[in-house]
Amino acid sequence: MPGKKGLRHGSTLIKRELYSICDILRSETEEMPEEFVNLNEEEFSEKHPEWEIQRFTANEVVMQRSIQDFCGEHYKIRDLDGRLAVFELDKNGNETRLLRITDVWTKFLTETDLIYISRR
Repeated sequence: MPGKKGLRHGSTLIKRELYSICDILRSETEEMPEEFVNLNEEEFSEKHPEWEIQRFTANEVVMQRSIQDFCGEHYKIRDLDGRLAVFELDKNGNETRLLRITDVWTKFLTETDLIYISRR
């Protein structure tokens, strides 16, 4: 049965998004927006039909949804002209763009580190 208590000022809203392609759970915490203060669980749920309410108290709401997509936050580190470089990856693990060339020279890495980055 939906809770009857309304949300308080200063309560916390936690949004969790599960990306199905890469099985990554991303979480974001924020102060409850003013427009939701004093709503009960049923009223809050009606305003968020695409979300599953996992916990609802006067001080905190935790809600989650599944997204049938790739999160877009996968990276690869490898040697580029003697320095470590960071590349963004697509959902197939292919490099899509160079994000940054670091100041770390690969000639100063350990053999173990060199083997590790060469396999990726």
